[in-house]
Amino acid sequence: MCKKFGVEYYIAPEVLMDHKMVTQAADVYSLGRCMDPNPKKRPTAKSVNFLIGYWIEEILSSDEDNKIKNKVLEVYNILQIIDTLKNSALMSKPIDIIDISE
Repeated sequence: MCKKFGVEYYIAPEVLMDHKMVTQAADVYSLGRCMDPNPKKRPTAKSVNFLIGYWIEEILSSDEDNKIKNKVLEVYNILQIIDTLKNSALMSKPIDIIDISE
């Protein structure tokens, strides 16, 4: 028996079944956007690298009408709001209470 470490959701099925199946396809699976159970249907590491490079170029573009850039900024802003809510409103903290029984 072999122990595996990682976040189970992001470990490729073939790695869970056989620890010797660690391949580039398993690494691609762990990115979370290329999770086809069949390793042969996943994109190559080279194509993922190319796509990420393309996205970075689009995000850094000065074109304010760039759809990819605007979508990334929209998601980033949503994540910032979620993070703010998670770290403030949803945390237990002392609250000042006015005694209305007086």
